[in-house]
Amino acid sequence: MREGTGLETALGLAVAGFAVTVVGRSTDRGAQAVDRINAMGPAHPGRFLAADLSSLDQVRVLAERMAAEHEASGDSLAVLVNNVGAMFPDRRELGGVEASFVVNHLSPYLLTELLLPTLTAGSPSRIVNVTSGAVGAAPSGSG
Repeated sequence: MREGTGLETALGLAVAGFAVTVVGRSTDRGAQAVDRINAMGPAHPGRFLAADLSSLDQVRVLAERMAAEHEASGDSLAVLVNNVGAMFPDRRELGGVEASFVVNHLSPYLLTELLLPTLTAGSPSRIVNVTSGAVGAAPSGSG
């Protein structure tokens, strides 16, 4: 997790007393984010789960794991922050779908949809979708 909105959001949630789980592809960057969270002495230690959110199969596995863990522990899932984003310089496809659409739209939608029963069970809960103005700088055209 790079410096930015995602990390600042995670730090703020940890300070507010939430147990924070950081999700991403890079275990190194995830560990750095967790170190930053834990250096603040939060009520709950931060943790990292590896998942490539450009893979809808990995999103499904992530959601299953998170739902199972919350069900087993009895802890509620109070906040889901979707802060994923990608912009590719060249048109790419993932499973026949344009890659930035998979990462920026399908992935957070699928994760939210799959975790909705867990979020509902822990209500009141919140879903926060973060976006960027960078989408306006994305190349247009048929690719």
